[in-house]
Amino acid sequence: MRKSLFFSFVIAASIGYAQTGSIQKNGSTTTVKTNNGTVKIQPGTANPNAKKFSFLGSYTMKFTNKDAKGKTSTGEIKSAYDEFKMATIPLFSDETEKNIRSIFDVRENTMTMLIDDLKKKKKSGMVMRMPKISVSGNKSETPAVSVSIQKTTESKVIDGYKCNKWVLSYSDGAKCEAWVTKDVTINTSEALSYFTAGMKGKKSSINTDCANIDGCALESTYTAKDGSSVFMKLTDIIKGKPAPAFFSEDGYQVMDVTGVEFFR
Repeated sequence: MRKSLFFSFVIAASIGYAQTGSIQKNGSTTTVKTNNGTVKIQPGTANPNAKKFSFLGSYTMKFTNKDAKGKTSTGEIKSAYDEFKMATIPLFSDETEKNIRSIFDVRENTMTMLIDDLKKKKKSGMVMRMPKISVSGNKSETPAVSVSIQKTTESKVIDGYKCNKWVLSYSDGAKCEAWVTKDVTINTSEALSYFTAGMKGKKSSINTDCANIDGCALESTYTAKDGSSVFMKLTDIIKGKPAPAFFSEDGYQVMDVTGVEFFR
């Protein structure tokens, strides 16, 4: 059960690639064949030289997804930073039975996943060491998409922060408009990459390219070439030491599997 859960996390969450079923073990390295290439997984280790997160505090990222047919869904991600730790709490409009909180420790290189099952009235969790992951092969199957990043002269004030408009234009027809402030040190691209890909793995173009913008995007709208879009806004920004509840494991039965070798 633990192997299955961890394997699903590594392949689906950290890589985002579809597995073909071929798994080979060579010493401490596990090689997984996927539809999009080869994934090599090695045991992770602590990183005592890890850098602190640039932001100390908490905020909420609200978003609205709209598919090509116009159907919308909403949600939000509460995030908190405390030096070497980051906590994320996703809340989706279609999830009412479970609350999930993830805690990343960049110095210990661990991820703790806490699940509050409201229906079963059970709180459980698991802390695991994040592996080292590398992906190769079949890169030619995905055409390279170039992006042009431009700062405009347009400006407006969002929640008291002065923002300038930036426009990202992609060669495949996609576009992103972002309202950026330099008064907040939140690295939204870093937060998204941790949330969507674990400690390592595949990043989307929106959080990779937004890393090249000088400042923090408080509002952004990404529109894909098929007309689907994502609107995101940062709100409830609180600077300073975050509330201890973001990182608390009180009341949870947490299984420590940092020393378990999942691929034998």
